[in-house]
Amino acid sequence: MSEVVACHPEMDFIFWRCRVFHQVVRAGGVDGSGRVDGTPRVESLAHICSAGIARDNQSIQETDFTMSQHHGIPKFASALALAVSVAAIVTTAATAAAPRSAKVIAMFVSPKSYKTNPAVTYDQSSVRRGSRVEVLEKPNDVGGLIVQLSVWGLTANKKYNAYVFTRACGATPASAGQRTQNGPSTEHYPQNEVWLNFKTNVSGAAHSQVAQNWTFKVGQANSVVLLSNSAARVVACVTVPFK
Repeated sequence: MSEVVACHPEMDFIFWRCRVFHQVVRAGGVDGSGRVDGTPRVESLAHICSAGIARDNQSIQETDFTMSQHHGIPKFASALALAVSVAAIVTTAATAAAPRSAKVIAMFVSPKSYKTNPAVTYDQSSVRRGSRVEVLEKPNDVGGLIVQLSVWGLTANKKYNAYVFTRACGATPASAGQRTQNGPSTEHYPQNEVWLNFKTNVSGAAHSQVAQNWTFKVGQANSVVLLSNSAARVVACVTVPFK
């Protein structure tokens, strides 16, 4: 099988012009003019790289640079190094810019299905099966996090407490572990945890949001747990792949 990469960038700099061809072929398919079936294939101008023709598993590098008489001819290695450096910078920038985020949209089901569904209810008098939930994590403007919780179809006009917990949901309310904290403490206070308490409206819907100037540590946060405000007991859980 033949693999062909051709590069015909022509870029005007202040004093010089560069034209680079690169073709790699394992066996046949390239004629003496450096064309495949008589037609060159053109790649991105970002590939300022080698020029060559490979036939029968042997490579011949050909590079043609046309320069102003005021400048010398750059080495091929310099051009290749420049291309690699630019690619590395772009890749690093893209990675650094990737936001910390997570999103789950689910329907509450029986805890027997916790392995296949992220949202489970342990008390249908508070959270009915078939009611819906959405959890969203996103970065804020100061390097911290924002967590949003929305629910639909819960008991109307009812208060709930909700917190981010350390482990994923399971068959029992205790499966989710304990509240996630930014710093270890025997005290529970909102600056050190993620509190998403809410009260439903007449249709059983509600929305809450919290922002913190810190972020979750790896593996530290894996679910949002809903508790009955009156009895302080776990009534439902949503597994969330927090970042």
